[in-house]
Amino acid sequence: MGSLVLFSLPIGNQGDITIRTKNALAQDGIFLAEDTRVLKDFLRTIGEKIEGKKFISFHEHNDQDRIEYVLQLLSENDFVYLTSDAGSPIISDPAYPIVKAAIDNNFRVLNLPGVSSVISAIEISGLPPYPFSFYGFLPKEKNKRNEALKNLPNGLSIFFESPHRIIDTLELIEQTLPEARVSVCREMSKKFESIYRFEIKELKKVKDGITLKGEFVLCVYHTKTDEVSSIGDQKLKDLVSKYLSQAGSKKDLAKIFAKITGEEVKTIYDKLAH
Repeated sequence: MGSLVLFSLPIGNQGDITIRTKNALAQDGIFLAEDTRVLKDFLRTIGEKIEGKKFISFHEHNDQDRIEYVLQLLSENDFVYLTSDAGSPIISDPAYPIVKAAIDNNFRVLNLPGVSSVISAIEISGLPPYPFSFYGFLPKEKNKRNEALKNLPNGLSIFFESPHRIIDTLELIEQTLPEARVSVCREMSKKFESIYRFEIKELKKVKDGITLKGEFVLCVYHTKTDEVSSIGDQKLKDLVSKYLSQAGSKKDLAKIFAKITGEEVKTIYDKLAH
């Protein structure tokens, strides 16, 4: 039975490659890569040969036929190697389906540990490291991003973000999580690495200083009490009745509860109106 071997490539600085990974790349064999051209270029850069290796593309758009093909390769070879363009092939990259298929078919799955942008961002964020959750990229649609941010659990949340959307996302965080602390990690381990650490309420002061180029990892830390985050409709109506008995207005009350719950004023007002 063959073994599927996952290995990570550097996220920027090529000197971060591990000895075990470099030894694996020196072998002849079968290499599954997110983009085979990227892997070949990396091999040339570190002085490893390309001849004698078989390169196969494996990415998120591959279908079941490609997975079956890899399983066949595992049945015929001692080792099949799997990597991504940078970092871990399992973190926001396409390794999971083939890893699951390999395990389900009783093949061994091995790992050559290496650099992960998620862990690197946590280490240099200056924020409490646990509990933490990783979400990959936030939704492209602004309303879906807003909803995702509203529903973040307590603790540290990590996201990938693009340079053309990072400011917009930070502004959404400012609106939905006004007490949050953030760390914006740009181009980690590369020549022009930049780390921006601030409370989100300071965004207006610092956003013009953020260089909007390269790759971003965004860390967001916030806490909220269960009591506040779980206010239900009936509880809300009870509080409304008490407030109105003192001649308060629904609109003013909606503004108050919007601050408490993080919901939109209109959403709260609509609940009060029924």
